[in-house]
Amino acid sequence: MTELHKHFDWLAFLVRIVGVATFATLWLADSVHRRSRIGAIAAVSIGYVILPVLAYLYTRYYNSKFMVGFVEAVRRKIGGRTQGRWPRQ
Repeated sequence: MTELHKHFDWLAFLVRIVGVATFATLWLADSVHRRSRIGAIAAVSIGYVILPVLAYLYTRYYNSKFMVGFVEAVRRKIGGRTQGRWPRQ
């Protein structure tokens, strides 16, 4: 594994978790207000278990794929340099 795959973007993960927790809390409050047991169970299971796991996996793997693509694009751009000058476009 390269250094790039070992990096984890904690800020992106924190933002995603805050968004998921907000969504789950609003959904849970609505379900409790409507006195819906199934809605409350679904809100807790999806909002506090499944979506945080998906946020972690998305942050871990999608961000690293994006960063690899970004680094490769920069390398291609720099690789096109000749004698210290950028190629004409």
